[in-house]
Amino acid sequence: MSEDGKKRLRDLAQQAREKVTNTGAPVNNARGIELVDELAKELGSPEGMPGLKVYRDNKEKFRLQRSPKPGEIVVEWQRDIQVLAVICEKQGQPKSMVRYVYDESAPLKWRRLDGGGDVWEDITTALIDTLYPEMKKPAT
Repeated sequence: MSEDGKKRLRDLAQQAREKVTNTGAPVNNARGIELVDELAKELGSPEGMPGLKVYRDNKEKFRLQRSPKPGEIVVEWQRDIQVLAVICEKQGQPKSMVRYVYDESAPLKWRRLDGGGDVWEDITTALIDTLYPEMKKPAT
């Protein structure tokens, strides 16, 4: 094999290591599942929101509810399109969904698919809007 051919194989291997784990799964898939787990642990911790119930459906999805508030927030890693979806539903209103992608240019940062805000900021806002309306600041 020529040196040029060996170099091409090494370059390809380097690129693959950046995008694929040793098990062959996409790196973003592992990142997405880790984010779902981190969010669920943070929201379900004793220091979390009072009265908030975290229901783990599976390793890629959980739901947030607060009794007696008639609303729900679903956080789900959508493996097939490599995005995190946050779906909010309040009684009597249509569901809203926002998707997030891992921003390669800013490590450890998940941003809205449309280029907007951060997932942590948006979850905070979703909690207030959907399950904790008493936390809204009064209009001045």
